[in-house]
Amino acid sequence: MLTGEGASPAGVPGNSGTDDDEQLLLALRRRDEQAFATLVERYHARLVRLAGLFVANQAVAEEVAQETGIGVLQGIDRFAGSSSRSAPDSSAS
Repeated sequence: MLTGEGASPAGVPGNSGTDDDEQLLLALRRRDEQAFATLVERYHARLVRLAGLFVANQAVAEEVAQETGIGVLQGIDRFAGSSSRSAPDSSAS
């Protein structure tokens, strides 16, 4: 169960810098509710846009993004931290 309702996790401001993302991951591992809210606020729209490239309509894209958030919570303890959290640069060859 998540903890920290109403509290802001230390070191998790609103911007999405690499160090900030590391702090966010640590807070997620502690099941901090505010960290999850920050994650959703920061990445939900991007996930919906990405999902929209693969599914037929907006409602399904929203559902895919929601399921992704659930998957993050379920798998956060297995995340090694060495993976990239952004899409690879398609211009790099």
